[in-house]
Amino acid sequence: MALVKKIDLCIALREYDCKECDRKEDPVTIKHNNAIFTKAMTTLLQTMSQWKPASGEAAEGIELRIKPMSSSDTQHEYPSNPQLPISRPYTESHKQAFWNRRISTSGACTRMLGSVLQMDSEVWDSIAKVPVVTSFSMSCLSYRALAASTAERLMSCFNRLEEVIYEYWEFIDPAPSVTVDRQARADGAKGLLRCLPSSVRSLTVWRSHLFIQGTDPDLILKTFPELSAAALEASYDRKNVAFSFNIWADAFFGGHLRKADEPDGLGRRRQWKDLERLALNFDNTIKAHEPAIHDNPKVLGRFLANVARAIEDMPSLRLMEIWAHRGPQCLIRYEVSDSETKLTIVAEFDVELSKAVLKAWRRVAEKHTRASLVWEVKRCHMIGDHEDEGDHEDEGDHEDEGDHEDEGDHEYEGFLDFPLNFMDNLKLGKLIFPTLAEFY
Repeated sequence: MALVKKIDLCIALREYDCKECDRKEDPVTIKHNNAIFTKAMTTLLQTMSQWKPASGEAAEGIELRIKPMSSSDTQHEYPSNPQLPISRPYTESHKQAFWNRRISTSGACTRMLGSVLQMDSEVWDSIAKVPVVTSFSMSCLSYRALAASTAERLMSCFNRLEEVIYEYWEFIDPAPSVTVDRQARADGAKGLLRCLPSSVRSLTVWRSHLFIQGTDPDLILKTFPELSAAALEASYDRKNVAFSFNIWADAFFGGHLRKADEPDGLGRRRQWKDLERLALNFDNTIKAHEPAIHDNPKVLGRFLANVARAIEDMPSLRLMEIWAHRGPQCLIRYEVSDSETKLTIVAEFDVELSKAVLKAWRRVAEKHTRASLVWEVKRCHMIGDHEDEGDHEDEGDHEDEGDHEDEGDHEYEGFLDFPLNFMDNLKLGKLIFPTLAEFY
């Protein structure tokens, strides 16, 4: 088995026709798909548990990628739903099927995402540890999600995991039945996060969503507090972390700052001792209960100050990116290199850094790096167009906003250029969030 480096397990779930493609899975289909999923996963895990991991310092484990989906998922087009990320063949038979009835956009979204996949609880006694697997991923391209108990047991099987990438979808609709399904998907992600092996160094959990046009933005942006808490807790012992849409950056940093001091008698919060790369996003849209970041500089200032306070507890941090989710575009990037410590903000709105905010970030640079802080603000008007305001470099402990140093022409690295797998960029030392459902 020394030659096996990657396994793609494609699990073919039950097919469905045009009469069913905008209707929620019925109990028979759910049971059938769970049986298919259970059999495929059990067979693979039982086999792999007998393999011995390679030995030696250069030995690599196996990357396991599971892809449960129905072939029917790509054979139907839902013209009323612009959120679907993958184009589908518009076959004549499918087109004719809808001449006599109106397609339900809500039903189509629910059908494509299916129900959470649940392995039969009785099979786990026959599955031993699987130490050969060091990387596990489930891509959003399969649309399906894991039930909580299944995610928990899978993580307990892989006792030598180093990397986890879990991407899942939610459909947002006020209907009670859809809300229950959304909770089940969040519970699956929470179960995975709470049962991660201590060996995991790189963690990506990405939630994307489908929604009907006109849905209440607050409903779309809703996160689940227990999932957010699990995400924060899971981040402390990792080297690379990327969370998207399951915990907002303000909740991530705020949750950390609200934690009680560690019970070590030293009066300090818990540290992210090994964290080197971090990717998050934040919501800067207008909500009734609070001003938007782009409408109120004080809101952005408080946010940046809290971020600086929190990353004081990240002594090994080398790169952080925080992306705006919706509304005017914004990127906050903090990078530590051998030659400089740099804070860059790119936004479609005016950004002014107050003396208090700059002081907080200077303190971070002084505490964890050997270089003084260099900061830069860019105004981005549209994709591919921006005003470069140059770099500002600190000279000692003065409180003014630094000397303006114009570097001339500056080629910016693809702001708004989103690849599909941002964990690859973590490995390359570059963090950029992906998007499939929405291009800004």
